[in-house]
Amino acid sequence: MTEKEGEKEREESKTFSEEFEVVIAIPEARKPGLVLPEDKMKELIELLDSLGWDKRTLQRYVNHALRLRKLEKEYHKTYTTLVRDYEKLSREEVKTRYAIQQLIERRRKIEEDLKLYMEQYNITLETTKKIISILEELKKNGLDLEDLDRATKFLKNLKDQKYDADKIILYVSKCEDLSLELDKINRELLEARESLHKIIQERENLDNLLKEEYGLIDGLKNLKNDIERLSAERDIILSELSRYREEVEKLRKEIEELINIKFDINEVNRLLQEKRDELEDLKKKVEALKHELSELIGVEASTKEILSRHRELLGKVEMLEKDIMNKESLIDLLDGEMAAAYSILKLLQDPEGGAIEDLELLSQHIQKLIKVKKGEAIAQKPLEPYFLERVRKTLIDLIMPYLKKDFVPRWVFERVEKELKLLSEKRVALEEEIASLRRSIDEKSKMETSRPVEDKKIEAQSILTAISPEGATVELKTIAEGKKARMTCTSCREQTIVNLPFESELEELSSKNWRLRFKCGKCNKTYDVPADIILKKIRGE
Repeated sequence: MTEKEGEKEREESKTFSEEFEVVIAIPEARKPGLVLPEDKMKELIELLDSLGWDKRTLQRYVNHALRLRKLEKEYHKTYTTLVRDYEKLSREEVKTRYAIQQLIERRRKIEEDLKLYMEQYNITLETTKKIISILEELKKNGLDLEDLDRATKFLKNLKDQKYDADKIILYVSKCEDLSLELDKINRELLEARESLHKIIQERENLDNLLKEEYGLIDGLKNLKNDIERLSAERDIILSELSRYREEVEKLRKEIEELINIKFDINEVNRLLQEKRDELEDLKKKVEALKHELSELIGVEASTKEILSRHRELLGKVEMLEKDIMNKESLIDLLDGEMAAAYSILKLLQDPEGGAIEDLELLSQHIQKLIKVKKGEAIAQKPLEPYFLERVRKTLIDLIMPYLKKDFVPRWVFERVEKELKLLSEKRVALEEEIASLRRSIDEKSKMETSRPVEDKKIEAQSILTAISPEGATVELKTIAEGKKARMTCTSCREQTIVNLPFESELEELSSKNWRLRFKCGKCNKTYDVPADIILKKIRGE
């Protein structure tokens, strides 16, 4: 570039500077590093000491803290509010768990009552079937309940007199056979007597013959032999007679026993009347059983209604099961409380689980809180939230070492998020009301303001556009990524903040002799500024 051209350009720049003023907002020099207050730095060092300067532990801690912060920003709720809502949900969960237990107990009782009822029903049904079968058998054999009554009374009397009913029935069935046997024995006895009488007559005849034919001596010898023979025969006959007598005596005793069993007509009628009375009692008992059965099932032994009632009970049981399934999701919340209780138990069992000072401080706060709850310390009633918060923080500080690796499960966050969505909707509605109130307050404050401040400079935002030498308009590519500049309109002296493109894009525009067009937001006057001038302002040339 020649000296003349340089002078010419300086003159144009000077002329343009007189017409339009461009001030580049150069940011202040950044201080090296991140400066934290001393107390914050100490708290950070204490936190790192508590985490053991472990990189992974710190990363997990930061990630969970960011996640909690994200939840707070997303649902516009503080950690204290989240904990309070969680405690409220925990109390509701305990109530729900108690209600579930009550329902389970009621279900168990209903099942037991139903089982007992069905057992009673089955027993009654079996008894009824037996009675019906007995009546059918009696009808088949041509008998009725009166015959059964008489037989029952007869057997009862036999048992009362200590007779064996089975043996008596057997003897009665064999009575005819015994009579025949006795007649047979009597006939044999008569035949034996007749044979004995014949033998005696033959003996007499023989004696007479001996006396007549052989004389006295020979007759005596023969007689002696005959007497011996006849004596032997007599002994045999007597032994048989004694045996027959024993059998006859035995049969006589049996017959007497059978005869003693027989009753007269009046006794039989009396026994029959007793059996009829017992049968009436049995009928009454059957009627009572039928009545009891009808009361149990609510109808007169109707099987269909029994089944319908059974189905209703099953439907109620299914409804209870559905309610239990719906409530089982709430039971999972107890896992978190159990884990917390386990941590507290582990803390109390561990000799090195906590410092004595921390435990004493926790005990003091709990004692104060108990007194306030009981009403013993009325003056400290306003401090109840403070004591509760101190107890909570102390417990968290004591339990936190045992929960470093066991953070809150994911389902807890999801549960809290669902509740937070509902609460967030209410919060948005309240924020809209607050915003409307603030707008009305701002409008009122503007109306009450006597006059605006004249020295106050209004800063508006305007957008630059690129103008080619031929007059074509093109939007800048990096308009929102570069630095910011404050431009002052020479006409109305209005200051406006504009976004500048990157230096690379400005160099490209300067090499093509392009200009940047600026429009004042107040007076709507436009200015075309060369790109190289803005580039020099940015570089401080």
